[in-house]
Amino acid sequence: MLFFNRPQTVRPTQPSFVPKQARPQGIQCPDMLSLIGFNDDAQLLSPFVSAFDAKFVNATQGLPAAVGGGSTNITAGLRLANNLLSRMPKGLRRRIWLLSDGGGNHPEDLRGGITSEVERARQQFTNVNCIGFGDPGQFNKELLTRISNATHNGKYFEATTISALGATLRRAAGPRQHVNHRGEATAFVIDCSGSMVLFKMGERRRIDVVRDAMVDLIRYKQAMWS
Repeated sequence: MLFFNRPQTVRPTQPSFVPKQARPQGIQCPDMLSLIGFNDDAQLLSPFVSAFDAKFVNATQGLPAAVGGGSTNITAGLRLANNLLSRMPKGLRRRIWLLSDGGGNHPEDLRGGITSEVERARQQFTNVNCIGFGDPGQFNKELLTRISNATHNGKYFEATTISALGATLRRAAGPRQHVNHRGEATAFVIDCSGSMVLFKMGERRRIDVVRDAMVDLIRYKQAMWS
């Protein structure tokens, strides 16, 4: 670095790089989970806690009660997730799992809010994984794919059956082996617009399918760390 060529009497107070050994190291701990529902706006259903915490368990079981509104404000969901993740300790992996059975149709989305929040996630080294949920052709595959591709290692998945959603969320949990596991802070951002109760997957409301898949995810996470 250039400042090493300066006279010895000049000592910069803020070096322009961080030596490798001083960089934040990965934190080995149980994963931290948060739950956000979004429709006209976003609602924090559970702050970051472990999978054993009753806050997250109760929030997941109460997902159907969060459904309402007349629009799908993806910007608001991503913004709240970014706000939460920005306050998590350095050294944790940061992830957002965004599930939608439609696409962003709120005025904030149409004004470019999604792009701004996805860029913010990228700057915070947060990967955004998206799940297109429900019947093919109803969810906005192009938008959700674009969101995932805009982050460093984001992935796009489709869940058009109950079993496919369960498999996708188990992927979110990672392997059962947790020796030397680097902890993660994962925000689950769930579409709670009216279509999630108006439309079904099989014989069940879409939001009920998501709730049950999330409950299974909690059990899987608990088994990992028991």
